Parts: sequence; C-alpha cells; structure tokens
Amino acid sequence: MDSGFLKWIDLPPVWLAAMMAAVWMFARLVPAMSFSHPALTAAGWALMAAGAALMTVCAYWFRRRKTSIVPRQTPEAMLTEGPYRFSRNPIYLADAIILAGWTFVAGAPFGLLSVPLFVWIINRRFIAGEEAVMAEKFGADYAAWQQRTRRWI
Repeated sequence: MDSGFLKWIDLPPVWLAAMMAAVWMFARLVPAMSFSHPALTAAGWALMAAGAALMTVCAYWFRRRKTSIVPRQTPEAMLTEGPYRFSRNPIYLADAIILAGWTFVAGAPFGLLSVPLFVWIINRRFIAGEEAVMAEKFGADYAAWQQRTRRWI
C-alpha cells in the first residue's frame, strides 16, 4: 500500500470514524450489552451537536488566524483565543465528545469505554508530535501557554 495513502488515512477524523464504527458493530454483535432509551438517545445527539459546534468554532479560529487545521502541518500562528483559552486541544476534545454521544445514539453506553482509548490514541499519534512542533516554532510563548492551559479541559 502506498505510504501517501497511509499518511492520508492516519488522521483524527478517520480514527474517530473507526471508533464509532467499532462501537456500532459491537452493539449489533453483542445485543445483550446494548440498550436504548429515548432520553439516552437525545442526550447522545445533544453531545454530538455540542462536539460539532465546538469543532466549528475552532475551525473559525484557524481560518481567522490563517493557519492550517491539518495535523502534522506546521502552523503559521499559535491559537490562544476562543476555545484555546481553556484547552490546548479543543478539536480533539470535540472528537471525544462526539464519540461519547455516539455511544448513546448507537444504543451502546458500554462504548463509553472507547473514549479513553480514543484519547490515548490521539495523544500518542498526534498531540505529542504537534506539541513538539509548537514548542520548536513558538518557543517561550508556547511554553507559557502550555503552562496555563490544560491539554484537554
């Protein structure tokens, strides 16, 4: 398989989609561990909407600051405003919120166990490298922001 293709599919949305598919499949293959309730489904949709809204706000800030939103690309600007005042990784947080919501929509509340796994994968595959690039590019400004802003929430 072409390494360019592998690099293309090794992106956070692909990992999110894979985790969502795994939760859905497990819920269908092990119905004894699945259950649904209208309140849980509504809560799930609300979480997914909140995650999508957070992601949209983050995309706005990337566009406003004219820097790349694509992981593994060197940013032109350091975002410290908007959601980035509270979290160094609000888009990844939005992904985790969407995944948590999906577990309820899919009727698979046990799937909440996939959220820590997703966070671990994102930390290892993306955040560690992104933080190194940010530290190199923005130096003391990044270090100061890193000290005052939590990685997730």
